[in-house]
Amino acid sequence: MALHEQPGKRAMKKSILLFNILLVLFAFSTVIAWAYYGEKCFEYLFGEKFVILYRICFTLIIIPGAVIKLNVAWAFADIANGIMIIPNLIAIIALSGIILSETDHFLKMIRMEQATPE
Repeated sequence: MALHEQPGKRAMKKSILLFNILLVLFAFSTVIAWAYYGEKCFEYLFGEKFVILYRICFTLIIIPGAVIKLNVAWAFADIANGIMIIPNLIAIIALSGIILSETDHFLKMIRMEQATPE
């Protein structure tokens, strides 16, 4: 190995180590954020006394998620994201009248502001 190649290899090893550390920190903070967000949604839907049930389930799901094969994890994530369309479509349809009236109100306010001289 030539003398001029050694600093580059050392820098590459350090940057890979830094990247791996940052990746672990990002993954850990993401898990914490999703746990908190999911807990608050669960609390809203089912009440405060059932939050412990969510915490137990979330914690237990982390274990197989860490050891299953990557393609299985991605397949599960894709299926879960696909299933999320059902409650979202129901909410969009149920709220479509309100969305339409609020949009009309907003557009009227914009037109009024544009018509008013400064």
